Amino acid sequence: MEKELSVFSQTIEDSKDRLELDRHRERVEAMNSESIIAEHRYNGDVEKGIFKTVEQLDMGEMNVKCKHCNAERFKYETGRVANNCCHGGKITLPPLTEYPDVLQRLREGNDEVSRHFRQHIQLYNDAFEFASFNCTVADLGNPGPYVMKIIGDVSYKISTSLKTANNNRPRYGQIYIYDVQTQLALRENDARRANLLEIIGRLIIDINPYAANFKTTYERFVKGESLVRLNFIALKEDDRRRYNALTCGELAALIVSDDGAVSENIEVQVFPKQDRAVGYMPKYSHHVDPMTFPLLFPSGDLGWSYNMKHVETNKKISPVQYYGHRLNAENQVDRNPIPTKR
Repeated sequence: MEKELSVFSQTIEDSKDRLELDRHRERVEAMNSESIIAEHRYNGDVEKGIFKTVEQLDMGEMNVKCKHCNAERFKYETGRVANNCCHGGKITLPPLTEYPDVLQRLREGNDEVSRHFRQHIQLYNDAFEFASFNCTVADLGNPGPYVMKIIGDVSYKISTSLKTANNNRPRYGQIYIYDVQTQLALRENDARRANLLEIIGRLIIDINPYAANFKTTYERFVKGESLVRLNFIALKEDDRRRYNALTCGELAALIVSDDGAVSENIEVQVFPKQDRAVGYMPKYSHHVDPMTFPLLFPSGDLGWSYNMKHVETNKKISPVQYYGHRLNAENQVDRNPIPTKR
């Protein structure tokens, strides 16, 4: 008898739980209207109908300009957040080069070709990269907007030999030593279209200083300069050249030396041919961004560097501050793919 009562009591409790859950679901369904949802925000288990009423926060219009860099912020945005653009004029960066018309049309167009390009933009960027971004990505397994979470450290691989070792397939900067049609054949695959590869490839050859340096180094080697080297330079702390358009010679130096001596400010050295054909670019180098993302920086605009400093101080500019300024500043050249509004 006692056992039967226990089973009966448990059945009653289960029924109560199911009834309560049904009531929660009914409340959730009843709240499924725009007028009510606008007054509530999801803050828990939707199955249990846990919502939290929040007060509307009005930051005003985004019409207040920073007096230092012209970045726009919300009218009632105050505190440290209001100075994230340039930290009160302490961060000054050169404007980015105007984005090419060809890439601009592909980035914003509504035609089928442009949509294809945007859908596969990572594959196209990989085809023209001079260095590769390497990391371990965690699988969060959560629904909602995609969030990339990296486990451990990141690295950037770069070709340190113009010619491949052991007849391997050319990659990274090695591809740029060949003619246009050979480059096209090396980049083609099922997801990339040949006509787009050729258009972008010719553009990169015309305007990118990294592509020019790889090609020029190889041509000098073929002409008999066996000791020619391609050296990527680390700009010094007080080097103001980064505030002007960089030429090929300023971006990387071509040297011929009997003893093979190199300057102390060389970050990576590329040889005409060696067995170890791949090396690593320092992750604090300003070459990382333009070499890894050539479709964002087709003209070779230099990125963040550890040696960048605040104006008139010795304080280093952090990556967060650098990219915060790039994403906010309104003084960039129009039509660059880096967003200029929050």
